[in-house]
Amino acid sequence: MKGPRVYCKLVRDRVPEELSGKPIRYETQRVKGESYRQALLEKLIEEANEALEAGDSAETLMMELVDVFEVLDTLCDTYGIRHLDVFRHQSLKRKARGGFTNGTMLLWVQDIDLVEVPDAYLEGESSDEKE
Repeated sequence: MKGPRVYCKLVRDRVPEELSGKPIRYETQRVKGESYRQALLEKLIEEANEALEAGDSAETLMMELVDVFEVLDTLCDTYGIRHLDVFRHQSLKRKARGGFTNGTMLLWVQDIDLVEVPDAYLEGESSDEKE
């Protein structure tokens, strides 16, 4: 007999029912409070990564997004956040900062106040010329 595959991750509520009909052994544990909220946040990352790996299939992506939405719904319920409030804040943020529809990627930023400029550069010489 092989050793168990260890998951230690949040699963949908009916997964234990599905497993009980199979010739396998398994163990579950209920998490509550802060552990539950942390498990939900970890599940959100897991499902987002699965959406990332969905490939070019819109159908596959949709099914992964279904899981993302399920986790988001449960997070909202757990924290007492109303969906209407989320949508309202989403709209306000979109108006203030835009959405993601333009496809703009920020490539880099440099704080020029923190950059030390060599004296030779300020004098118009390159550091290779100065000796």
